[in-house]
Amino acid sequence: MKQIATFLFSVAIAFAASARLPLWVENDSAEAVGRRIARDFPYGVDRLPELFPQLSPSQIKNYVDKGYIETLKVGDTIKVHRKAPRNYALLDPEQSGFKGRGAESKQSRRDIVAGILDLSNGDGTLSNLQEVTVRFSIDVPTTDFLKGDTLEMWLPVPVKSERQPDVRVLSSTPSTYVLSTPRRSVHNTAYFSVPVTGDTTHVEYVAKYIVGARYFSPEYIRTNIKPYRKESETYRKYTSFESPHIVKIDKVSEIVGNEKDPFKCSELVFDYIVRNYPWAGAREYSTIGCIPEYVVESGHGDCGQVALLYISMMRTLGIPARWESGWMLHPGEKNLHDWAEVYFEGVGWVPVDVSFGRYSNAGNDKICNFYSTGIDQWRLAANKGVNGAFYPEKTFIRSETVDSQMGEVECSKGNLFYPGWNQHLEILDIKEL
Repeated sequence: MKQIATFLFSVAIAFAASARLPLWVENDSAEAVGRRIARDFPYGVDRLPELFPQLSPSQIKNYVDKGYIETLKVGDTIKVHRKAPRNYALLDPEQSGFKGRGAESKQSRRDIVAGILDLSNGDGTLSNLQEVTVRFSIDVPTTDFLKGDTLEMWLPVPVKSERQPDVRVLSSTPSTYVLSTPRRSVHNTAYFSVPVTGDTTHVEYVAKYIVGARYFSPEYIRTNIKPYRKESETYRKYTSFESPHIVKIDKVSEIVGNEKDPFKCSELVFDYIVRNYPWAGAREYSTIGCIPEYVVESGHGDCGQVALLYISMMRTLGIPARWESGWMLHPGEKNLHDWAEVYFEGVGWVPVDVSFGRYSNAGNDKICNFYSTGIDQWRLAANKGVNGAFYPEKTFIRSETVDSQMGEVECSKGNLFYPGWNQHLEILDIKEL
């Protein structure tokens, strides 16, 4: 993986010598990834004493050797991750006191789970329904480079699903757009084509959707689970591997041993990831050759990275699992978020949020274990898979090559990477139903 990154960076240098585009415009995939690697790893090792003045040289070496300070060989030079000054304290268990994901959960989070358990009968029926109205917008400042061009934009839109049974786009600017569907792409988007005029090109939509919490109790799963129908389309599709980020992980055999029960295997894998892979600020996904292998190698991962590790491990075991992502809208915690779903025959698709982990400080087993078989209602799901083609397809490399949460923008000459524009998700209204 590191050799691939070194190669891509070398290619990028060659292309950059003749490039005459702004730094935030990308029209060559290899060069774009090389630039992103350079942005992600901007510091030389000579900067380590400056970046970590509180550490002695021997401590710095120890943290680098353990991977708590993330480095990468770029060309012939060792470079330091831009998030390392914050990440190292999260990855060192002596400093972080890491006891597992979710172990230090907030009271507000635990209250949300308790409210769901009060209303759920544990069979996966939707509860705690909310009607959510959101505005998603993108603003692209006009530059001399963009004048006279046309911008193509893909904005993530809530996708209709079992947990989001009703989705409606109420309005948009401009009024004409092309809406994707799950049959067209795993990434649900509204596509706009807009000529560049004025100081800023502004695109937005307002949507209203209904979303609910979903919880399957372990007792319900154990009572209803059946042997897989391995000839079914669901089984074949969601146990296959999808290069480069849903792959076979041999390590999983050490985790489950001789266990064959799909539910018990899911719990074992969930616990293993929760205990062994703390959260840390992530690299750009497009710069990582294989995300689940990266998590195993680096010893950490953000929400999407550990979700891909979980999905890969489950599929390695012959247990169907898939991706879901969008935004978490918990009060005061609005952010991008990714999670997973696992399929048990006789039960259906069960949500799994391995990044939320076990709320072991709850003092209540059901609250503690909720997120291995449940999910709350504070979500906006827009993606049902990774690495899918957009509808309509993009011409150039995406800013986010794996997922679709921030939106995408391109002009006739290339992709516009994030520094070239701004996006905003605004919660306009939430009503309990």
